Amino acid sequence: MCVARVNSLSIRERVILKVTRLGRYHRTTVPEEVRKLLSLREGDEIAWILEKNKIIVERAKESEG
Repeated sequence: MCVARVNSLSIRERVILKVTRLGRYHRTTVPEEVRKLLSLREGDEIAWILEKNKIIVERAKESEG
C-alpha cells in the first residue's frame, strides 16, 4: 500500500475527498476537507498541475505566482 503524507496526516494514495460541480463560468468550490488538508485560506493561490494523465492540485509556492 502506498501512503501519502499531507500536513502530518497519513492517507492512502487515492482517496476521493469530495466531488464538486462546475458552476457558472466553470467555477468550483475547494471543499472544506481539501482547504484544511492544504491549510488554504481566502486569497491563497493553488496550482493546477498536469502529471501524466492526471490533474494535481497543490498549494502554490510563493515563486510560482
